[in-house]
Amino acid sequence: MRQELPAGDGDKSKILQPQRTLRFSLGTPNHIIYACHDTRLVVCLVEGPVLVYDTSALHSPGTNDIVPLATFPSSTSSAVRQVSANPGDLPDLVAVLREPDGNGQSQLVEVLNVSSLQSVSGWRGGGTSDTFPTSSTYWNPFLNKPLLIMASVSWSPKGKQLAIGLQSGDVLTFAPAEPTNVKMLVPKSPSASGQGIIYTAWL
Repeated sequence: MRQELPAGDGDKSKILQPQRTLRFSLGTPNHIIYACHDTRLVVCLVEGPVLVYDTSALHSPGTNDIVPLATFPSSTSSAVRQVSANPGDLPDLVAVLREPDGNGQSQLVEVLNVSSLQSVSGWRGGGTSDTFPTSSTYWNPFLNKPLLIMASVSWSPKGKQLAIGLQSGDVLTFAPAEPTNVKMLVPKSPSASGQGIIYTAWL
């Protein structure tokens, strides 16, 4: 667009021609974000998989197919609800939140390293709004219950912690490298009784 707009001479009817087209044989995209200082394009598909592309290949003109650097399979039978790139000191990390599928053993939140192309950590989900998240090898100490319904994720401004908003109204924070340790518990407001979290933003 930067090349096309100056040459448009004010012609609002000018049709922009793409220099590169991506084809998705595995499914239909529903979330697309840049990550890792814009060196990676992360594409989430309705069918569940998450694709990671090298943007240097995408930004070069051509008609050949671009193969993703990695394809992370879905940990559930549901689509991705939210994907969030780390805004701070850990730019290689991307948090993925998937829709609940009713299976308490499903990993609903996953942190991916889009530079080393590895899954770093994750938390499983449960079937009720008052249960809490746990890593795949951890029973949460706050309640003698497994898991949760997770509704939203948000990175801290420095990117060192990930906040997970629960449908119960509570918020938990974790460091990606320590998925078994809850850093902070923010209980729901008494005035929000019976209301879940729709969206979280760490200011």
